[in-house]
Amino acid sequence: MTSTSDFQPMGKYEQVGKFSAYVTGNPASSIAIVEVTDAFGLVPSVIQGADLLAKLLDALVILPDYFDGKPALLTWIDENGEPVEETKSQYMTFVKEKAQSPDNLPNVIRSVEEAKLKWPAVTSWIGLGLGWGGKLIARASGENTPFKASGQAYPSRPAREDVEKFTIPHICLASRTDNPDGVKAYAEILTGEEKIGYVETYSNMYHGWMGARSILSDPETFKEYHRGYNQLAKFFSQFR
Repeated sequence: MTSTSDFQPMGKYEQVGKFSAYVTGNPASSIAIVEVTDAFGLVPSVIQGADLLAKLLDALVILPDYFDGKPALLTWIDENGEPVEETKSQYMTFVKEKAQSPDNLPNVIRSVEEAKLKWPAVTSWIGLGLGWGGKLIARASGENTPFKASGQAYPSRPAREDVEKFTIPHICLASRTDNPDGVKAYAEILTGEEKIGYVETYSNMYHGWMGARSILSDPETFKEYHRGYNQLAKFFSQFR
């Protein structure tokens, strides 16, 4: 795995139903991951993570673009993940018009349905969300879920009321700044004897370290980014 400066994508963009999507990995695989990005969309560090996950699992990985090529900008958010005052109105407009979870949840379900038609060899569908996308995947992991298992990295607003509705195994990799009460609830409900789940807080990592805000030129982030994707692959490999 390289830094984003010299990274060359393995996959390509193609139409998956209504949405353009970055598609990578083995189209003949029995396992596929529908991955929902954070609010900053299909940036190089997110694409690189998808390529790595596809390689580790010999899987197909599909990243729909729910923002139509116009995601939030990294400059709108400060180092703590809060809106910058000078561009707060732009960020809030983006959230209102493109990033409302109730509006986007049907898109996730639709993407899986359309992907099933396009790749009939797949028998195991997995859901993965980064940040904002994690909230969507959490809400798609309850009753009548299309997924066999699901996961999140640096979850956005992890909450007990979400995880209490899960009907499938789930992995949650949190950063040091993610809601500790929500992450604790995930651990209480998902892990323990006779439960198939995994929860870990990367206490040395910041919100976004496995996605758009990842600084892969930093050795510690590079290491933990790689470890996170390996953990996701190991967990998902149980559900082929």
